[in-house]
Amino acid sequence: KALAIQIKALGPEHASVGNTYNNIAIVLQNQGKLDEAREYYDKALAIQIKALGPEHASVGDTKYNIAQLAERQGDTQGAKRLFTEAAATYRATYGAEHPETLDALQQAAAL
Repeated sequence: KALAIQIKALGPEHASVGNTYNNIAIVLQNQGKLDEAREYYDKALAIQIKALGPEHASVGDTKYNIAQLAERQGDTQGAKRLFTEAAATYRATYGAEHPETLDALQQAAAL
């Protein structure tokens, strides 16, 4: 319901709507509804890239979340690619030595 209100008030491509899609996806993932979570993550990512640009931290966060989902689903190649992309986004946003950057790189290397 909150998503519908946000879409009506802000428009379907507002960054806050993208963040809400991401948050709903996290809940769905935690409930084990992995396919549905992926749909929400994909919507979040598309909106965030368009509204915020590809190097925004929120884009990195969503890619990181999708990577975790991919890993959980057994898609190690996809997870590794997405962790690496998240790391690149974090590097561009925060710098090479930031904990978010290093964590995403570590997650990718572990796969």
